[in-house]
Order: sequence, then C-alpha cells, then structure tokens
Amino acid sequence: MCPRYQSKPTLPQVSYDHWFGLQNLNSIDLMKEQAVRAAELGCELFVHDAAWFAGGFPNGVGNWDVVDHEKFPDGLEPLADYVRSLGMAFGLWFEIERAAPGTSAVEKHPEFFFETHQFTDWGPWERQQYHLDLSRTDAQDWVIETIGGWIRRLDLRWSRWDYNIEPMPFWDIVDRSGKIQYAYMQGLYRCLDVLMKEHPNWMVEQCASGGRRVDLGTIRRGHTFWFSDHTDTASCCRHMQARANRFLPGHLLNSSVMVPHGHGDDGYDDTAFLSRMLGKLAFDGDIASWSSAVTGRARHWAGAFKAIRHLLVEDFYQLTPDPRDANDLDVLQFVDYTGAEAAVFAFAGGQPCAESV
Repeated sequence: MCPRYQSKPTLPQVSYDHWFGLQNLNSIDLMKEQAVRAAELGCELFVHDAAWFAGGFPNGVGNWDVVDHEKFPDGLEPLADYVRSLGMAFGLWFEIERAAPGTSAVEKHPEFFFETHQFTDWGPWERQQYHLDLSRTDAQDWVIETIGGWIRRLDLRWSRWDYNIEPMPFWDIVDRSGKIQYAYMQGLYRCLDVLMKEHPNWMVEQCASGGRRVDLGTIRRGHTFWFSDHTDTASCCRHMQARANRFLPGHLLNSSVMVPHGHGDDGYDDTAFLSRMLGKLAFDGDIASWSSAVTGRARHWAGAFKAIRHLLVEDFYQLTPDPRDANDLDVLQFVDYTGAEAAVFAFAGGQPCAESV
C-alpha cells in the first residue's frame, strides 16, 4: 500500500526542517547556517518549512507565487543551490488547500475556493481563512501546476504537504449529504497521484496539524507522515513512535530532535536521539547552536540510524508491556523478514508523556 520511491521500498531519510524551533525566524543567512550543520550531522534532506512566502505564517499562506524577498532577496534558488552544494537534497513546505485573505491565490483565483469562509478558534489563527475546493477540476489543475512548477524550478526532492484547517464547516454548507466530501478527496488524490507520477524523484511528507490525516488514502500517497506536532519531549516522541509501530511501518513515523532558537546543548543526551529512531529521524530548529560535542553525538546516532533503518519497514515486536512506572523497561525489536538481522531498543520506564497527545 505504501508508495515506493524510485521503484524501491521507501526507506526513512535523515532530514532537517527549520520550523519547530525557528518558525518565522527564517532568512537566507540563518538557513545557510543550519544547512552547514545539517550536512555535518549527515542529513540527506534539508527542508524549508512555512514562511518562505510574503506575509509569513499564517498570514501569507496562499502567496505561493510570492517569495518573501526581505528574507530571500534573490529568491529561493540560492538556498536550494547551497543545500545541494553541501550534498543534501532540497525540500519545501506547502499548505495548498488553505489560503489567508488578501493572498495571491485568493485574489487571482477566487472561483477556486468555497464561497464561505470561517474563523478558527486556534489561538492566534482567529481570523478568516479560505478553503480550496478540490472537487473542481480547474482547481486541481492549478494545484498540480503550482506545486509542479516549484518542483521543477528548485529541483525539489521533498515536500511537507500540510493541512491546518477544519473542512466540515465548508463542506456542510455546500452539501450535507457527504457527496462533496467524496468529490473533494477524489480531487485531492488526483493532485497527489499526478504530481507523484510526473515527479518520481519527489517525496511527500503528509502532515495535517500533526497527524490528523493518517488514513489509508493518504498512506498510499505519502512516503512518510509528520504524525504529531509534539516533538519537544524525548519520552513522548519515543512512546508515540513505539506504539504506532504496532500498526504502521516505521518509515511513516517522522519525529524530530527539536532545538529552540539559541538554545544550545542542554538536554541533548543519547536518549534524545535514540527516542526518535523508532521511526524516521529528523532534526528541527537551531541545530547551528549546538557545540561540537553535541554535534558529534548527533552525527554518531544519525549514522547508527542509517545502518538499521531498513529494518523499520519489516517486522516489529514490542517485547515488554507498556511501561507504567520507573521500574519498567520499554523494549522494542525490529527484525528483517528472514530473521537474520535485528535491532533492539531498550529504554528505562516511567510515564511516557506528562501531557495528553
């Protein structure tokens, strides 16, 4: 069911994404600093998340043809070229199904959006939003051309396909029978199917405010999933990846080692890295603030991950019950289908998360 990549089973790539830790604190110079460190860690992909467009995030969502020239005066090409010069592939974030008022997508193509718009109750996002109507073939074609244009322009090898909007208020006003939902999802699938066929070197990371769109339809159209925005607590990331491995292959479970801006070394012991290695391993934020010691530790574990990542798409066994107190161990095993090779992770117990996720 999971898509193959270049005719082979998809293996989890070691990647960097700037968002968690830096968010709108992005610029060409800061991104180049992170790229140098990402290459030192052994990252294979460098992904610029949201806020590469005019207006930043969330106010600029929809400005897909307007780069933020204050932060990137010569466009995104110099950053993409620099990333490739360091031996990594370049990726870019999109949330093509949503748009903020006054952005390019809404102004140029108002007919592509549902006629209604809503206010969300998500804190600072309490503002009007527009939702693309992918039941329309012309809107689908626009998505394919817009994202395909960026893939060709920047030689993108990865995109985070995000979705931070509640669709039901839009769908219900149009049609409460459910037919619009079916037509919409068929349109979304067409966009992804066409783009993945036309660009076989491009990988898709599915995301929807974390893991709100992990379903059989998107699993067929996603090489991995950003399955939770909770990425700052090692024990929580470990618990989520471990439990999700019961029903999803590990390469779909992307979690990252997150570094806040200017944070430095505090809190990045071996467990911080091992706790994100039960699925796809990633790094986020200000990794350039790490010392050489932590950088070396991260590089070591990134290399270890690459040596065992092929096992994440084969058999998985939880060898101990879920830990409930500090005396319990959490022991997990990945085994190849022949039984000839295995990797075992053993963690000290305790409550996996203090927060609800």
